[in-house]
Amino acid sequence: MTEISDYVVTKALIALDNLLPDNQRPIRLYVVGGYALQLNSVRTDPNAVTDVDYVGETFDIDVKRIIDRIGSEFGLGPGWLNNDLLLSGSTISELEQYTGPLSFVIRNLPGLKHITIYAADTLSVLRMKIIAIDTTLLNYLDNPTLGFTRLKDFNDIELACAQLGLDEGGLKKLVTEMDLEGLLLEPASTLNAIRREVFH
Repeated sequence: MTEISDYVVTKALIALDNLLPDNQRPIRLYVVGGYALQLNSVRTDPNAVTDVDYVGETFDIDVKRIIDRIGSEFGLGPGWLNNDLLLSGSTISELEQYTGPLSFVIRNLPGLKHITIYAADTLSVLRMKIIAIDTTLLNYLDNPTLGFTRLKDFNDIELACAQLGLDEGGLKKLVTEMDLEGLLLEPASTLNAIRREVFH
């Protein structure tokens, strides 16, 4: 079984933590997206490269330099640790205006002294993936020449549904609830697209 410490991104975070100065004030990363799926054992390939999308403060220039250096060393590239979900530095409550309530679970990763990871639970990430499909689908329907840019999310949705025990009916119920919360722009098209790609 894959351990969290086996993931490339976890190794990069530990390396980053080790390079931070001893007087570094504690850093809290509220992680969503691909790395949250790794931490929740939804994505299980330890060599899979993902960025770390987090909610929270923007780092100062010295820490950003260290982050970019670690990104190069581990093949993650610049910007691998980013808070660009809405506007840099957005809070969880600001993000929840677009996603609905999010739930985070603390992940005590060995080797981290300065950084504490809070991972969005699988249902929270699933909701965000559905919103990403919905938003992209609206843009695609308005301008098909742009292409559909979120195809990779369908696989994550399939894996998350499997972990949560959601069948096609359960997914329909979730999409309906999200639509009633005012979170979706094209709920019928979004549901049909997910059904076609995930429950074919």
